[in-house]
Amino acid sequence: VTFSISAVLFHSEQQVRDIYMMSRLHNEINLSFLKMYSTLRRVKVAFSNSAAISNPNLPIITAEDGVTLVVNPQHHAVPQLYESLNKIKDLLDLESDNHTHLLSLVQKNGQYGYFTPYRPHYQAILNSLAKDPESLGILKKYHLAEEFDESLLFCDIRTSEVYKEEYSHQQMLSIFMPIFDKKKVSALAIVDLNSDFIAYKIRKFNKENNTYFQLSDSKGMALNIPCITTQEYIYTPRFTPDSWHHLLFSLAIATLATLLFNSYFKLKGVAFRDKLTGLHNRSYFQRKQHSLRHCYSVILMDIDDFKAINDHYGHDTGDKILRGLAEIIQRCARKDDLLIRWGGEEFLLVLYTDNVVVAQERAEFIRKTIAETPINGLRISVSIGVSACTEQSFELTFKQADIALYQSKALGKNQVTLFRENTESSLPPDVSH
Repeated sequence: VTFSISAVLFHSEQQVRDIYMMSRLHNEINLSFLKMYSTLRRVKVAFSNSAAISNPNLPIITAEDGVTLVVNPQHHAVPQLYESLNKIKDLLDLESDNHTHLLSLVQKNGQYGYFTPYRPHYQAILNSLAKDPESLGILKKYHLAEEFDESLLFCDIRTSEVYKEEYSHQQMLSIFMPIFDKKKVSALAIVDLNSDFIAYKIRKFNKENNTYFQLSDSKGMALNIPCITTQEYIYTPRFTPDSWHHLLFSLAIATLATLLFNSYFKLKGVAFRDKLTGLHNRSYFQRKQHSLRHCYSVILMDIDDFKAINDHYGHDTGDKILRGLAEIIQRCARKDDLLIRWGGEEFLLVLYTDNVVVAQERAEFIRKTIAETPINGLRISVSIGVSACTEQSFELTFKQADIALYQSKALGKNQVTLFRENTESSLPPDVSH
């Protein structure tokens, strides 16, 4: 009887430990991808702030700072990205434990491509793309946004299934991200990972934590890696070499189960917080979106002239401003409001009311509070767009708030605009953030 009770206790303890450790592994793998996604998004910033290479007679192949640029003879303006891509590749190597096979940025019509490291067959890929821009096919295959506005509503990055690379015949796992210029796709940033990256993370975790998890394509706990096209699972075999040793500690482990579960739930929340501001991020909102009530309002905020602030005072000051702004908005928000750092210098506040007067007054209060509260010794202002929803989709409500935000920018910034049916038609054709 004692053995049976011990066996039952052991089985329960083992299950508790497996769930806890599996959740830790799940979060570690997810965080690895989220960190790589965040680092890859720096390519967008580098692209937006790059100067064009002034030499009109570029050689077909040029290497600098460990990065190789390949151009086609008919190329137009080529952005200067050697140093930026080299630094981003170093960060990706660190975050992937040196499992990053390649970082590249390929112009969509094959006019140029940056590669680090470079291999001869990349020139053939670029030439093929120049002859037939549709030959790449990645945007359509992985349902990536081809317009900037569309990328705001869904994941702007996709991770592929494991596949065999056509030229090298190596097994790869790739991350794709479109780069926009004037709201249209201009280029594609690509990170190629070694195909065993996820399996490597599991092996490393097993070694460090004395566990025996394995990767599966059909059974176990779903990894739910953000923005990936295939589902992977992790599971533990029914019997492991340490099973009988753990039996001796079953009673002690059972008393710690509550503490372990508390740690598990804390770890679970890491993936849905913005690291810089501590606010919920867009991934959190995408999971929360389905539970939005029918009646709500959207307040979309964008910091005025934030690029100029970054350029003049540096990115450290820019980060402090983002953190300070998040604190101000939090103080202005109510307990049941939903505040999200939407991306870059944009913040989204969802109010659970469709009363446009209430929403507009709240937005004006936030705008005025920000304008009157110095952050890091600087006066900051925001432009705000407001839209209310009753029965329509969130996507449409968000688009209306974004149009109203553009109107605020067009009218001189530092103001609140409520979306009305004629708001979009009154916008100048060249208005942008």
